[in-house]
Amino acid sequence: MWRIIIADDQKSFRIGLRKALEVGSAGIIIVDVSGASELINHLRSPLKTDLVIVGSRLLPAGDPTYLGALKRAAGAARLLLVVPHASADLFQDALSLGFHGLIIRRQRHEEMIEAIRTTLDGRLYAPNAILSVKPPEAASAMRQPERGRSV
Repeated sequence: MWRIIIADDQKSFRIGLRKALEVGSAGIIIVDVSGASELINHLRSPLKTDLVIVGSRLLPAGDPTYLGALKRAAGAARLLLVVPHASADLFQDALSLGFHGLIIRRQRHEEMIEAIRTTLDGRLYAPNAILSVKPPEAASAMRQPERGRSV
């Protein structure tokens, strides 16, 4: 049985994701919280947490120690960050901060469930919006031949 904490300041997001999880998966305990300190308190519970889904707005910008406290309290739990939009750079930043992937707030619930399953399986998750961005085409290594001038 998995225990998942959904921590976000938007009640509608928490409710929507909870409903999608309840329909799409059996054997899941879901806890939803709306504040940063409430999240830490739930993580300190004696119940093992497997996954924490954290809204980026819950990470206090003015408190550089919060992220460390969150990771210590989370222990072995996997972490997904909920963001309003995503990019490859933001994905790399999230990984370097200890998150295991990103969920974009506007993603379809099916994609969010895929993110959750992927993360619970021990893998990193990158949203399709990041993966579908094509890199600019490399310039041809060969220079076009110059045309000679006739005199």
